[in-house]
Amino acid sequence: MKQTVLKITSCVAIALALSTVAMQRVSAAPEETAATAVCHRLPSSWSGNISLEPGASYSTGVGVEPQPGIQAVVDSVAVSTGEGSPTAISVRIGGVAATSGAIVLGGDVAVTNGGTSAVSLTSVDLVVSHCHLVATTEALSVGSFGLSGRLGELLPATGANNGELALIAFGLVSVGAGLVAVGRRRRLA
Repeated sequence: MKQTVLKITSCVAIALALSTVAMQRVSAAPEETAATAVCHRLPSSWSGNISLEPGASYSTGVGVEPQPGIQAVVDSVAVSTGEGSPTAISVRIGGVAATSGAIVLGGDVAVTNGGTSAVSLTSVDLVVSHCHLVATTEALSVGSFGLSGRLGELLPATGANNGELALIAFGLVSVGAGLVAVGRRRRLA
């Protein structure tokens, strides 16, 4: 009887040790790092009264500061004219056409009359979003991925290699088989 209790206790201790090792491997899984864009909208404007002949350009003196690591995205551009069509005016920031969604590096705001007649320019208003990436660390959880078959994809991220997992599985199966064998032994009365 004492030997049976000793065998069962040994098997349970081995199973607990192996499951503890497996759980430590899973809990030591690397965390995923994600990047979130943080943006600040900065309006810029120029107002005056200049006449632009067809094909002529004018630097407004307003600029978008280039900043390393910061991406500038044009949100909106509005041009007002006293005489002539505002659609004939094209706006450029540092040589890049300032259209909604355009990524610019920064530089002076310049306007060009692409029309066939003179235009009296009164104002240029634009909004540029300055965005930079901020790294965030989020722990992996089943709820964040849903249960759409992605659970199997997470297993390699535990840090254990296939050999270690096979050894742990073999040990747990052996302990289970040993417990079954001990439980089915004939008992002498």
